[in-house]
Amino acid sequence: MKLFFFLILLNSPHDFRNREGERICKFCHSSHNSKGPFLIKIIPDDELKENFKDFDYVSLTCMNCHTDKNYLINLYSNIAKFYEIPDTSSIFLGINYKEDNHPIRKYAIDEKEREIKCTTCHDPHERNYKYLLRSIDPIFCEKCHLEIELFSGKHLSLACIDCHKLHRGKSKLLKNLDLCNNCHKIDFHFEGDDCIKCHNPHKPEVKR
Repeated sequence: MKLFFFLILLNSPHDFRNREGERICKFCHSSHNSKGPFLIKIIPDDELKENFKDFDYVSLTCMNCHTDKNYLINLYSNIAKFYEIPDTSSIFLGINYKEDNHPIRKYAIDEKEREIKCTTCHDPHERNYKYLLRSIDPIFCEKCHLEIELFSGKHLSLACIDCHKLHRGKSKLLKNLDLCNNCHKIDFHFEGDDCIKCHNPHKPEVKR
């Protein structure tokens, strides 16, 4: 079992080590006083809980590092003396989380309640896919997005993340609002019009 967890953590971006090279897991896990699943522990910070009210126990732990508020450093005041703190500014999700990020909360899916959390889409210990995603197959996203038609036609080779961002995206979490023109180098038919008013990006062979 120990070998299994060692192999999982090998090359993981969450493979925290101190200056002596010893692997440390305590920033996310607690072997004795955890109150959550997977021995996850959370910073009992009122601001954290207030800003992310819909977040589950595990996802709140992720927000210790994935905002620019330095909750982790507030908890461990001497952390910088013993650890090389990585720069995570490129993946800050911000305090105004609901503005431009995939929602984290409970959903009703197929008449069943399902909780969407950070680890629903991300595996904190694996590097199989970019952004630590569990999968980039559109079928994976369809498990929750039942109303979305899977790609067909000329877009069959696309993955959802080719056009969408889970975090810090634009309208409908698009990477940018001029997305179609990244691949289709054409002049717009109508200035200011959106392509999706006439075209279905998931089934480009079907006219609206």
